[in-house]
Amino acid sequence: MVQAVFLDTDVMLDYLENRNQEVRDIVSQLLLLHKKGKITLVTSAFNIAELIDKEFEIHFISWCLGEKMSCDETLSKLRRDEKYFLEVSEKNRKGIEIDTHSIH
Repeated sequence: MVQAVFLDTDVMLDYLENRNQEVRDIVSQLLLLHKKGKITLVTSAFNIAELIDKEFEIHFISWCLGEKMSCDETLSKLRRDEKYFLEVSEKNRKGIEIDTHSIH
């Protein structure tokens, strides 16, 4: 039986955003083991939703900094656009299917 390795949101963010080289190296090794069929990488739907949310925050704030917006302007824009983002999130959530066949 292949061993399952659970990836949490912070681990995925460290890898995707290159925030922690040690974690990035470990995840790279896990990906290699996965490609060789030695392990299965798993996460939860909640972690994926949180990852999408955190990635949005990271890129939104980076964009605001690039536009030289102040902290107050950034927060104001985030609050103003929050309703729009929630509508997009709800619309996208309807299209997500979860594979329950592989859940034990």
